[in-house]
Amino acid sequence: MYVFDKQVEESSVKLCIQQLVNWSRQDPGCKIEIQINSPGGSIIDGFALIDFIRGLRENGHEVTMIAYGYAASMAGVLLQAADRRLMGKHALMLIHEGSLGAIGDFGKVEDRLKLMKMMHDKILALFTERAKLSAGQIRSRWERKDWWLTAEEALKHGFVDEIR
Repeated sequence: MYVFDKQVEESSVKLCIQQLVNWSRQDPGCKIEIQINSPGGSIIDGFALIDFIRGLRENGHEVTMIAYGYAASMAGVLLQAADRRLMGKHALMLIHEGSLGAIGDFGKVEDRLKLMKMMHDKILALFTERAKLSAGQIRSRWERKDWWLTAEEALKHGFVDEIR
């Protein structure tokens, strides 16, 4: 069991991947549980961990992720990478648009906006793989606001498989 209780950023993702690599090498095909209590963070770093977890699943590991406390922002997206997605009865999930900073000439700002649109599309694709809502329905709930969900609401919409 790995406890991911930090912001999603390069250092926290690197530590998590290092531990998962060790377990994978020591016990190929072992079951892995990741407990999440995170405010979210970097989309790019989060996608690195998502791709790694999906690789573990493809190599025969069963990955369960459980949100205790909260899985906010990118942490809620991370939750979608697991075979089994669970939330504690009192946990919360936050889904919202990504944030970015852009400075420079118009072209650079426009490039950052294109990148953010690409990231939004990827996040929506991950959510809609197993959710009971379309990308449009999710987008309409997250545009220009935070969408907080209880464990029961996350289960109802298909963002988790079980409440614990």
